[in-house]
Amino acid sequence: MNGIRKSKKIHGSTEITINYLLDGTRILKETRSDNKTLIYNYLLEKITGFVYNKTRYLYQRNIQGDITHILNGAGEVDNSLFIVASLNYSFAY
Repeated sequence: MNGIRKSKKIHGSTEITINYLLDGTRILKETRSDNKTLIYNYLLEKITGFVYNKTRYLYQRNIQGDITHILNGAGEVDNSLFIVASLNYSFAY
């Protein structure tokens, strides 16, 4: 596939190679040479979150569809979600 990344290398104190499992242009799974794996979840062709280290993370979107928060389940009975990351967008006119 032209223009679609199938792998990449991150150079730092140790080099990490990331390989992507694709379905067309969608990334289904990310496998890293440091033994970390991310599995991406989709609903109606839109990414909804991912699973990392056996923990499920969900994307929260604003009305425009931008991802504004990443939430994780606490694993409690009520399945409470906690914000683990927040993204802010600024627009230049």
